[in-house]
Amino acid sequence: HDSGIPYAETIAYLGISYWDMIQRIGEEEAEKQWQTLGMNAFNPQLVFERVMRKLQPDMVVVTNSPRSERAAVEVAKKYNIATLCMVDLFGLNHLHTISAQHITVLCENTIKNLQSMGVERPREVFYVTGNPAFDKIFDYRGDIDLAFRKQHFPSIPVKKKMILWVDGKAYYNLDIKEMY
Repeated sequence: HDSGIPYAETIAYLGISYWDMIQRIGEEEAEKQWQTLGMNAFNPQLVFERVMRKLQPDMVVVTNSPRSERAAVEVAKKYNIATLCMVDLFGLNHLHTISAQHITVLCENTIKNLQSMGVERPREVFYVTGNPAFDKIFDYRGDIDLAFRKQHFPSIPVKKKMILWVDGKAYYNLDIKEMY
């Protein structure tokens, strides 16, 4: 399986994350959590302790992805460093509780989705910023090929505005053992 992530980087991430888990909870409990949760058991706080002490950032910015992002926010909060989580889509199927001080979202519905899925945060910590990936939709100024539309989409009125949204699966459940 080609994820686009170099093999060496994958091995380093898995190794460091598992080592961190053993250091914090012991080898036996780490094995149990790995067997039960797989990579979702990772929470490499010791690694981020070192990073925060060395870099002393003013703010930690993460996405809503699990594991390292969650650990970075938890450690930053321990050091009183400001945190921001960018939720890039609609807040569905997020994989961990979002605990950053500030949360940017695509739209108002994302806030509702997150709150309905257990993100118990007051409205004022959310900022609707959109998603830059969608900005190019509004910049298109080219001519519409009306003949193409009429031929391939005959049920849509030729002059009606239409936006094509091509999306991919945002969350993959990959079995790491099958990858390597």
